[in-house]
Amino acid sequence: MPATSLRLRIMLWIWGLLLAIFIPMYVFLAHSVRTELVSHGQERALKLLDATCWTFAQQAFPAGEHDIRTWLADLGGRLGVRMTYTLNGRVAADSHVSDVRLPQVEDHSMRPEIIQAVSGRVGMDIRKSATIGRDLIYVARKCPVADTGESDAVLRLALPMSNLYEQVDILKKRFFLILGACLLISLLLSFWFSKSLLSSIKKLVQLVSDVGAGAYDRRLYVPRTSEFHPLTEAVNTMARDISSQINVVQEQKTRLEALFNGLSEAVIAVDRDGRIISVNPAFRRFFPKIQSVEDKTLLEATLEPDLAAALERTLRDSPEQSERLLLHRPGGAELEARINTYRDPSGNLQAVVVIQDVSLPRRMEKIRRDFVANVSHEMRTPLTSIKGYTETLLGESPPDPETTRSFLRIIHRNAEHMAAMVTDLLKLAKLEAEAPAEILETIAAERSLEMALEICTPMAEDKAIQYVNHLEGCSGIMVLGDMSRVAQVFQNILENAIRHSPKRGTITITCAPEGEYLVFGVRDQGPGIPREHQERLFERFYRQDSARGEGNGGTGLGLAICKHIIRHHGGRIWLESTPGKGATFFFTLKIARQGAKATV
Repeated sequence: MPATSLRLRIMLWIWGLLLAIFIPMYVFLAHSVRTELVSHGQERALKLLDATCWTFAQQAFPAGEHDIRTWLADLGGRLGVRMTYTLNGRVAADSHVSDVRLPQVEDHSMRPEIIQAVSGRVGMDIRKSATIGRDLIYVARKCPVADTGESDAVLRLALPMSNLYEQVDILKKRFFLILGACLLISLLLSFWFSKSLLSSIKKLVQLVSDVGAGAYDRRLYVPRTSEFHPLTEAVNTMARDISSQINVVQEQKTRLEALFNGLSEAVIAVDRDGRIISVNPAFRRFFPKIQSVEDKTLLEATLEPDLAAALERTLRDSPEQSERLLLHRPGGAELEARINTYRDPSGNLQAVVVIQDVSLPRRMEKIRRDFVANVSHEMRTPLTSIKGYTETLLGESPPDPETTRSFLRIIHRNAEHMAAMVTDLLKLAKLEAEAPAEILETIAAERSLEMALEICTPMAEDKAIQYVNHLEGCSGIMVLGDMSRVAQVFQNILENAIRHSPKRGTITITCAPEGEYLVFGVRDQGPGIPREHQERLFERFYRQDSARGEGNGGTGLGLAICKHIIRHHGGRIWLESTPGKGATFFFTLKIARQGAKATV
């Protein structure tokens, strides 16, 4: 195609661009200038009206409407405006209408500016005058003459628009002169510009094509004075950066996939039709029986009707909100599902379903509530007893000395029980707040057992209970631990066994190595513990009343303290029991390395 054709197209394009710019600009400027001039005229008219009304209110007109007309004609001629004075809509005086013609002037009560002025506002309107046939700016307001006191007397000023139109016409002529000059200059520039433009365009097209084909090492070199220099620099920079950007995107994608796949919660992405787009590996852990989920609905993939209904409801009724619901799975597991919606770059509504296992947190919350209730119950019983016996002792007829001593012994026993409970609570709180010990001493577990037996022996003798020790398998073996706290574990377990063993019963203490641990066991001959209560027996204040009834002198915290101590020692504690055949409590301590000296 000839070069002149390119120049012509460039010229037409530039002219079209100039016209596209100048025409809206012309419309905007013409409207803006006219609006500004009209606004300026209105402001001038309002100022003249205010000044005229003030002056008018100070005048006296002995001859009535004739004097008013004379005054308005004189002032209007000096100011170059038309002035009209109306009474209840009737034109009483007009600076541009003689007294003879006044009766022929039509009633002004329905003119917009008069209506506004009568209502107490400043009336304003722009229109062609029916009386003199010219466009005028009308402003009006109430302005009664001091002598008459007419309430609906209105003074109106009319400012001619002809001067404003003349100014607008002058601006239009100048604007079109500038437009013509710009079109002429653009014609000359287009011829000069098109010559170098074609060459630069061809080079840029070739470079972009090469980069798009993957040749990121391609570069374009043009003189720094070229108009295309910023563009060529940008294209060269694009070629240099695009490879590294692809690597960054790939790295980010890999990180996001690792995060997505590493979440412990099941994450399900669904489209606006409720069909699954993708899931993370954790989904298989929550729904192991589901083989394939591609293009399936949420109901087909999870077999959870409530979850599918919630998703459908969220996508249909409340796309900008999230929803939560609790799912009860077979085996007692509880899952919490959260549904959140979002819009993809194309604006399509999609959703993400996040499912997490809340069985443990909800169970811990129940344990906390039970703990508060149990503390209240355990403290209320001895306090009620103390209060009752104290009120009896303080009554008007105190009991005899023997009964008084009996009451005081009961009060003392309940007070000791409460003190023991508070002490155990403080021990338990301290254990829960401590981190597991990183460095433990080397101790002889037999010495801890001896310390516990010294404390528990009087309690055992009261019930004629005998100890049977089978500690031969761990004689001389050292363990890692805290001497006093291991003794506390032995003491709590032994006291528990003594309380629940029958009179003249037997408590058997065993010890045996198992790998790198020593396993200690304490077996009683009590009523045993049903399986459904065994898991919760190490909770605070938990008692299985029917078999190991309360009221046995314990605080309900001993086994919980044992559990925390053993966990801090890196061991574990558990029980084995058959109802009617007693219970055996086991715990483990880590064996110290050979040659370590025991701490006494």
